[in-house]
Amino acid sequence: MALVSREIICAYATAEAASALSVLRISGSGAAAFADRFFRFNSGEARRVEALRGYQAAFGKIINPTSGQVIDEAVLLRFRAPHSYTGEEAVEISIHGSRASRIAVLELCLDLGARLAEPGEFTKRAFLNGKIDLLQAEAVMALIQASYQQSSQIALKQVEGELSTYIQGMRASLIRLLAGIEVALTYPEFEDSQMEELALWQKISDLESQCRQLAESYKRSTPLREGLKIALIGPPNAGKSSLLNALLGYERAIVTEIAGTTRDTLETELDIDGLKVCLIDTAGMRESEDPIERIGVERSLAAAKQADLLFFLLPSDQNDSESIALLERIQDSSQAEICLLFSKSDLDCDRSRLDRIRQACGHEVHAVSTVWESGIEAVLDRIRYYYESLNQDLAHGVLLSNLRQKRAFDRVLEIFSELMRDRELLTLDLISQVLQAILEELSLLTGDEL
Repeated sequence: MALVSREIICAYATAEAASALSVLRISGSGAAAFADRFFRFNSGEARRVEALRGYQAAFGKIINPTSGQVIDEAVLLRFRAPHSYTGEEAVEISIHGSRASRIAVLELCLDLGARLAEPGEFTKRAFLNGKIDLLQAEAVMALIQASYQQSSQIALKQVEGELSTYIQGMRASLIRLLAGIEVALTYPEFEDSQMEELALWQKISDLESQCRQLAESYKRSTPLREGLKIALIGPPNAGKSSLLNALLGYERAIVTEIAGTTRDTLETELDIDGLKVCLIDTAGMRESEDPIERIGVERSLAAAKQADLLFFLLPSDQNDSESIALLERIQDSSQAEICLLFSKSDLDCDRSRLDRIRQACGHEVHAVSTVWESGIEAVLDRIRYYYESLNQDLAHGVLLSNLRQKRAFDRVLEIFSELMRDRELLTLDLISQVLQAILEELSLLTGDEL
């Protein structure tokens, strides 16, 4: 679906802030001739932008053709259609990044007849001109908005077409399957056209398995895209707030010797070597008649359910069996990975006691003391390790990265489920119609025409 438009649009491709350089992008049929109206080559020769080869740059000046005033020096880069980001003829002009220069050059282009591009319009034209598909267009915005390395890598892989290629492979398999069914329906009298039922359902099952794996990848990729949620859980006065402050490196949570000081969840963001982490300090969990404290405990349980990783604190100055009973309650209600921390280890760090806790819980136990500032780096290493394990998915698998993609695959899985449920009742022509519906859903994902 190619976009044929003689309308020239322009906008800055760089952020609106004072900088050494700003890049103005101009796109549309006749963009080079448009630039010739105000760009003058520094060589003094009567050269024209239209005569430049594709990907050729030139140094010159931006001049107001009416007044003859020099607005700025610039480097112009020429793109010939379809070899540009938008697939159209385009030029990109690098000027000095002062606010005055940016405004003057943009206003000049608008005065000469160009239109200010709408947000995302360059990417929209790239999509309409077949330079990228819908998944890649979505990934462009995700890449621009990415604040952390993991979300940037996911978006970049989609911009490069990894997910698109995978889905195109699934579409190709469906099309071949539909073609085989069509031949069997059209020429039932020929032996070569007969479809082997077991092989047909095996291929359908394989496609369903691929779709299910992709749908499940959305949940796995959430911490990589949005950041890792870590909850600090444990009984009252276990040292959760002290650990939060130690990890942050400053006093964020109130710390006292009074049990139950924290009555609500406290969330704060932490950057660990470029990794985004949301730390959640929670109220101490215990049976209480205090209605406010009971609400705090309920919110602690909710935080445990939402977390990707739990640090459960067993304080050295409290009864181990009671703490372990609380841990078992948490394990029953949360799917998060749990790491045990033996807090306040400066008061009692008997190794045999740690071994007993390890045997009773079936988890490794790390001794931590915010007083001695020991064990803090081990906690940070555990967070890094969790991220590294998630990155295996990023390195070796294809991931869904937004809710639109997830819902599309949820719909596909619903169709597959109905198909497999009614397989004994369906004739070949009905199977073909169901597979066609799945093909349409996958085509909507990428924006491809059937």
